[in-house]
Amino acid sequence: MNRLLADYLRNHGERECSVLQLERPHSLVLWIFRKGDAEPWAVGKIARAENGARLLRGEGAALAALQKVGQELGIPRLLLQSETGREGFLLMQSGVPGQPLSDEICSGNERAISEQFRRIEGWLATFQDRLPSGETVATCTRQSLAACRRVLDLSDEEKALLDGLTAMLPQLEHVRAVPVHGDFWAGNVLEASTRLSVLDWGHFHYGAPTEDLHNFVAAACYRKRRTPAESGRTMWDAFFADCAVSRNGALATKRRLERWKIDLAQLRALFCVFLVNRLSLTEFTNHAAWRIFVCDYVKAGMPPPFTAVPAIAVLQPA
Repeated sequence: MNRLLADYLRNHGERECSVLQLERPHSLVLWIFRKGDAEPWAVGKIARAENGARLLRGEGAALAALQKVGQELGIPRLLLQSETGREGFLLMQSGVPGQPLSDEICSGNERAISEQFRRIEGWLATFQDRLPSGETVATCTRQSLAACRRVLDLSDEEKALLDGLTAMLPQLEHVRAVPVHGDFWAGNVLEASTRLSVLDWGHFHYGAPTEDLHNFVAAACYRKRRTPAESGRTMWDAFFADCAVSRNGALATKRRLERWKIDLAQLRALFCVFLVNRLSLTEFTNHAAWRIFVCDYVKAGMPPPFTAVPAIAVLQPA
């Protein structure tokens, strides 16, 4: 065990803990259990490469900033963070109760899908209301655009997405930015009875009110297939077909727009914000299926999402 972590446990009287180690691409995760407990009392994360260290630094900063709303929203408490040398970083946070939401719900089980959307919508609404920002979506998005342009191997379609969103930014100059988890999907949402907790805050930022919701929608349909192209196409139905996920996503999007008094005409720009923010993150830059999805979206003319839900036409202007 890392010496700093061991010292922390000893100094806080935790001398009879058991530890479960989990390997991740750029870090080691330690679930720390008190004697007799079925759920971890604390979670340690040790980065061993610069990409992992950068992510953990971001998560530590996010947990520190979110402490005042952490208990209400089920966000882990920051217990310890420290540089460990050689581009390493240690982060220790409290454990939170519950099991991850299912991300393998049958696409035909509309009742289960609707219930899951109802639960996460309530959490997102509270999250966005509790942490106001003085910035606009346009201001926040310029940072993501700059990060994307630093990627050396942008395809022509990806460049077209960046240029298209840059041209649309004036539409978002007066749209208030809200807090964004940044990797909001079922696997990062734990459920215990009627309470939700949310993990992995390394991509926390301020951005569009629909961003976390659209990430959840995409992940609800994403399935790994034989090729990245086939995997990327599994997300297409989430936004551009008439299915249970797209219907619930459309309704939830409509409610987010109404809550923040955003005109329907700005939905296309908000969806592009979502895509650009994904591309600005290292994990998604190296995610071939996501990049193929973006290219297919641009080739399709960059349409607003959910236009293929004819039965309810939920996102048609009144």
